Amino acid sequence: MNDVNADQFLENKLNEYYIDGVRQITPIHYITGVFGGAAVFRGELAANQFTFNNNVSVRSGLSNRIPYSLFSDYTTLLFASNPLLTKAGYEQRILKQGGGTELSTINAARMTSIGVKLINKMMTKGFIIDSEHMGYDTKDDFFSCGHKKLSGDFFSYRSSWIEL
Repeated sequence: MNDVNADQFLENKLNEYYIDGVRQITPIHYITGVFGGAAVFRGELAANQFTFNNNVSVRSGLSNRIPYSLFSDYTTLLFASNPLLTKAGYEQRILKQGGGTELSTINAARMTSIGVKLINKMMTKGFIIDSEHMGYDTKDDFFSCGHKKLSGDFFSYRSSWIEL
């Protein structure tokens, strides 16, 4: 899928899901991809990123008062997972990105142009959009889409955003 064919592809898929009775979708879950950045501050998410060779660009979350640290997650993984996984480059990747000196690290990926199209189409159709596993900046972009589309009125119940 690319920007050229995304409109028709997304429209067809959402229509298919709607006809099948689906009303809630989590567009970003565990893997940063075509729609935007996933949350990477928990060990299991960071390990998943590594396992699927999905390169994650991180930035400091200190200015946003976000206390999560990929380096802390890595040290937790040392005790909770297969040592081969942790020795396969995961440590070097996190340390190279400053995880050892940062108190906080968050995914730097934002919502993509295709992600914006998806969110707008989902809101138009009335889907509940679960933003639980979106990265901080992607979720910020998601809120911007919502405010533009819904004139500012939507609310959360466990991070599912719906129109009032």
